[in-house]
Amino acid sequence: SVAAPALLPTIVARSQLAEANRWLELARSAAYAGGPALGGAVVGWSGAPAAYVVATTLSLVATILLMRLPESTPTGHSQRHVLRDVTEGASFVFVHPMLRPILITAIFFNAAWFILQAIYVAYAIQYLGLTPTVVGMTLGVYGAGMIVGALLAPYLMRRLSLGLMI
Repeated sequence: SVAAPALLPTIVARSQLAEANRWLELARSAAYAGGPALGGAVVGWSGAPAAYVVATTLSLVATILLMRLPESTPTGHSQRHVLRDVTEGASFVFVHPMLRPILITAIFFNAAWFILQAIYVAYAIQYLGLTPTVVGMTLGVYGAGMIVGALLAPYLMRRLSLGLMI
């Protein structure tokens, strides 16, 4: 999740970034839609330990695939100062009129979403009597909405301003 957007500019030409990012987000949305449903099915079929084994195995495969990507050569500065670079990037985001609200929204949305998921899963299984498969399917609806959004993005980008899109 973190590496893909960071690597994208090193893989595709600048003129193709918007389209490549759309496909990247579409793939991420498909994972959000299918992941919970598939995870719920694995838990329902073989139990939670098997689901953790599958998740760990897939994470290891992803790590191996990332390690096989060609190394990018740094441009410009030969000596990087991580703390200075992070401070510079953070200050840019904090003063930017569009990036600051996006960051604040993302922080609150993501925190609330994961809290909601944690509470919902326990509540749905314990009090609503839903099976892990059904809980996974209900969480997958979120990803389906993301897929619709990613598919509509090019149409909306042609008709709306960047600020309104954000």
